[in-house]
Amino acid sequence: MNKTRRSLLAAGAVGLAGPRFVAAAPPASRTATVGILMVGNSEESARSLARFKAGMAQRGYVDGRTLTIEPRFGENSTLPALAAELVAKKVDVIVTLGTPPAVAAKRATASIPIIAVNITNPVRDGLAAHVVRPGGNLTGVVNAADDIVIKRIEVLLSIAPGIRRVGWLVNPDNPAHVNATGPTRAAAALKFESVLIWVRRQEEIQAALTVRKDFDAFTLGQDPLFNNSFSHIAEIALAHRLPSVAQLRGYVAAGGLASYGQDFDELWHIGADYVDKVLNGAKPAELPFYEASQFDFGLNQKAARALGLTIPEALLLKAQYVVS
Repeated sequence: MNKTRRSLLAAGAVGLAGPRFVAAAPPASRTATVGILMVGNSEESARSLARFKAGMAQRGYVDGRTLTIEPRFGENSTLPALAAELVAKKVDVIVTLGTPPAVAAKRATASIPIIAVNITNPVRDGLAAHVVRPGGNLTGVVNAADDIVIKRIEVLLSIAPGIRRVGWLVNPDNPAHVNATGPTRAAAALKFESVLIWVRRQEEIQAALTVRKDFDAFTLGQDPLFNNSFSHIAEIALAHRLPSVAQLRGYVAAGGLASYGQDFDELWHIGADYVDKVLNGAKPAELPFYEASQFDFGLNQKAARALGLTIPEALLLKAQYVVS
């Protein structure tokens, strides 16, 4: 992310990055209804929903009493219909996770407030007019994914310095992947070759990673398609001696070599804070997007040994999560 955008986000979100607080609950006579729209229905989805509920509870909302949650989990192809369901239910706020659900919700309504969590570039993707004054019905938390892609590759290069060509496992149905500039910027900054690996369905992953021989390591784009296949992808990586890195620590827990990405506890804490603000009268048009500032770094020493690699001690000391 460029310095101008980062400074605008920081200036616009003053007060949100400080100590966490508990806001007043809504009036007991009124129940707020919040729609949740996500891709996939996996353990990661369940964890995200639990984080959001915890964030709302911290702000005084009681699930089932002063808060009703309408969750909708689907595939990219079903997101428009699911978004339309939430609009028809006249929910007070729609909360989305990732870019495809945010796009579907934005297309479904121009009036219901939308809090988008974990999106990359709302202006580029047509979700808002500006990061400081969004100007519409959508605001939320951006993940700086294009920037941390460089950090993710630095982790790979620290563990396997012989890497020269990195494959990028991406989903062409995800606009955040199609529009991403991170791979190109990382390749230019770190002096390696970048290879795009397009995958739309889980059954294509095996062939995508094994038939092609034009990369010697790979990274996973953030997408439920891959999140739901962590164990399978990690097995392929180890079997074919391919160092790999993902965004979520779930990949490391499933046997993958490394992960580096946003701290989802922070993402959902800020997401719940924005929902609370909207339920208490704030307008998304005037709420600046918040840039996530906390990161989660995971390493798997067992996977490294299987790949014939040694993780530097200095790197292990920086990790929040280590499988030994």
